[in-house]
Amino acid sequence: MLSIPVTTYRNYENTLREPSYDILIKIANTLNVSADELLGIGDSDEKYNKFLFKVKRLTERQFQTLCAFTDFLISYKNSN
Repeated sequence: MLSIPVTTYRNYENTLREPSYDILIKIANTLNVSADELLGIGDSDEKYNKFLFKVKRLTERQFQTLCAFTDFLISYKNSN
């Protein structure tokens, strides 16, 4: 799935070699996690990180729809 030799991947797992940025992104996408999560860095709120990772993969139209829906939820919450 990563289009790399198995020995190269094993070297990553055994910390004998570090993946390039491009391979790191491929690994994160294959595992459906963010690169930060894969590396164990960033915000400690796992749900927030997973959500942001998904949001980054939206099309512009989907992102605008999500923003409008979020604005609606905030205004609805504030009106009650």
